Amino acid sequence: MMAKDELRAAVAEAVKRSEGRLYDEVIAEHQLAGLPGLTVDCRGAATRGALWQIAVGYVLRPHPASDVALSEPLTTPTLMDWTASPAAESLDAKPSFLYVQRLPDGWLAEETILASTSHPTDADFCLLRARLEARLASLQGEGWRDDLQIVEEELVAIPMGTTAAGSKALAFGARDGFIHPATGYSVGTALQEVDGFLDRVGATQARSKHTGLGHSGVKRTGLGRSGANLMGLARRANVTLARALRRIGSLLVAEADTEDVQSFFAAFFSLSTADQLAYLSGRSGLRTARTMWRLRKNTGWVHPVLLPLYRRPWRYLRFGLQRN
Repeated sequence: MMAKDELRAAVAEAVKRSEGRLYDEVIAEHQLAGLPGLTVDCRGAATRGALWQIAVGYVLRPHPASDVALSEPLTTPTLMDWTASPAAESLDAKPSFLYVQRLPDGWLAEETILASTSHPTDADFCLLRARLEARLASLQGEGWRDDLQIVEEELVAIPMGTTAAGSKALAFGARDGFIHPATGYSVGTALQEVDGFLDRVGATQARSKHTGLGHSGVKRTGLGRSGANLMGLARRANVTLARALRRIGSLLVAEADTEDVQSFFAAFFSLSTADQLAYLSGRSGLRTARTMWRLRKNTGWVHPVLLPLYRRPWRYLRFGLQRN
């Protein structure tokens, strides 16, 4: 949980001290080349080809006049509770899970569709709101509205599995494809990538200032550049592999029914914490592949979530490698 206003203020101050400028107004792609100096594109994710994470959440706390406390399930931090909501609905409705997290002004209870192949609609939000309220009635009691305040409602629509938008400027954050295809997380990745990004900024500035060296200097510089290029290619290949594997996994989940998703995630959460984190964070394709291989021991080869991959492998491969 981050104090976003303070973070934005700190970024603005850092940019000011470096004699840079933040452009708050809309900048079109063709205008980037005309901006002075080094430009970093942080305009957010390009959503073409994205999967969508959709959620409705309530920040809850007891009414001041009420002596009723929040029930234990609503005050226990929970990443994914795939137990089906008691809300009445059609059998083909998209599966969702309950997420619970402590906030400064109460407890957030959020009903989330992990991955959807279609852009969020009002019907999706209505579905999730009904599921969330049915869960609250089940966990807190039918009179939960009399006992609890809804401090805030949160509507979530996160484009996941996007890639760099092909900007001519250096890109960072969601614009550079940092949004995790399986979780919707991106802040942790952005923090981890800062040092590497600054190295690339430095290299870009050095190339622009390079005026040529003697013969031996050119030779050393060429070797150094070749090594850096190879390392850069290997890193990009590893990132691309992670994105592709996670996009394939998210599409399989998006197309599965509730019971199959429940079984699949039960198998996933039986893995070691290290294996789970390898899939849920970072951008290493090799670590992601290792977790998927170990997951196979828990799911078997013919788990219902995995079967479509065998029936139409090229469809999932194309989706995994699709770029914006």
